[in-house]
Amino acid sequence: MVIPCSSFLFIMVNVVMFIKHMFEERMMPVDTALLILEDGTIFHGTPYAQRGRSSGVLFGTTAAFGYQELLTSQDVTGKIVLFTTPHIGNTGVLDLGEDSQYTAAGVIIRDPIARGSHYQKTGELEEALKNAGVVGIQQVDTRAIMRKIRDTPQTATILSGEDAHNYLVVHS
Repeated sequence: MVIPCSSFLFIMVNVVMFIKHMFEERMMPVDTALLILEDGTIFHGTPYAQRGRSSGVLFGTTAAFGYQELLTSQDVTGKIVLFTTPHIGNTGVLDLGEDSQYTAAGVIIRDPIARGSHYQKTGELEEALKNAGVVGIQQVDTRAIMRKIRDTPQTATILSGEDAHNYLVVHS
């Protein structure tokens, strides 16, 4: 049986498309983030601020304001800050002076605000954290995480972007 060249190409293209589709179904998106607690609990979200990896003790806060002051405080140096208030970043970033450096190792936010609305803002929170190298995760249930760590403080690791993708590939 002789198959015409155009039919053969059509079949091959469809086979390649089918294989590609099956392969992509099993792949995890690179634009993902994970929060891994020391007890093994994993929360899935999306990257926020800097992509990469960060570990530290979780520091939970229920404050609805003062996020910039908290993230630059010496109290959170090397810690991952968990905000239970749903919206963080609504005023943007204000100029706190040259001595003000972001000291947090990471940040966990449920629904960050993309554009701050304060008339004196000098930038956006996500961009400021990214420039400071602070790794973050968003779109996670921050209240569930707070309930989990309220009685027993835990260390955690945030993996985002390529690091999260590699973790999921190895552990799936």
